[in-house]
Amino acid sequence: MVDYIINEGIHFRGFFSNYLTIINSFKVLQHNGILSANIKLGPKLFRLYGEADNWFDSTVCGQIGIDWDSLQDFGLSKWPTVDELTLYSNIVGLIPWNARVTSLISIAKQKTHGCTIGVHFRGTDHNINDGMHGSRVELDIYKTHILEQCSRQTTNKIFVCTDEQGIVENLHEWAGKTLPNVTLYYNNFCKTPNRQGLHWQGSPFNKIQLADEVIQDIMCLAQCQVIIGKTSNVSTVARIYNPNVQMVYCDQP
Repeated sequence: MVDYIINEGIHFRGFFSNYLTIINSFKVLQHNGILSANIKLGPKLFRLYGEADNWFDSTVCGQIGIDWDSLQDFGLSKWPTVDELTLYSNIVGLIPWNARVTSLISIAKQKTHGCTIGVHFRGTDHNINDGMHGSRVELDIYKTHILEQCSRQTTNKIFVCTDEQGIVENLHEWAGKTLPNVTLYYNNFCKTPNRQGLHWQGSPFNKIQLADEVIQDIMCLAQCQVIIGKTSNVSTVARIYNPNVQMVYCDQP
């Protein structure tokens, strides 16, 4: 049987924007009777970052077949339900990471083991206020939710996932004064010194490294009991890997 090759389409997209459309493509194609063995990640899927086999097992990567636009029939809601996430969670096993990425994930999860609260703040969240990415949310709103969650459970470890160095510094200073018994953890990854996003076409950073790092951050978030964030592919994928994690959407009415 001929393979279906999942590709990106005409627009460059972030790594986990593509990843979500991959999972959805598997769901749609399988519903249409296509065997998972005949669904492959194409060479034009991660054009912003590199070839798919940099991160995924070679068994799910392909070159020749019927071209499938990964955005076709995309149906995941803005704030996914547990049922939606569980369905997607059952598909991720069909799209295995390669040995290199599997090792990176294992090491990262060991470093942040025991963090019960995860906080995800994108540097570009300062600037975004649209229907796709949600409403702009100031850092003080995140702090309010952190205090609320700390009052509800015993925790001394909080994992911070962000691409902006200033957010890490701000939260460290604030937590030192407000939550003296809590330690903030974060991965020492590439971060921007200002409000410019890391994952864009003109970014000077190594794109393979950026993808490696956001994969590790997501797996660390997925270990937490609670994630405080807003509408984002990072939070959604973390929930797919742990559908039972409690999600606090700072931009949800």
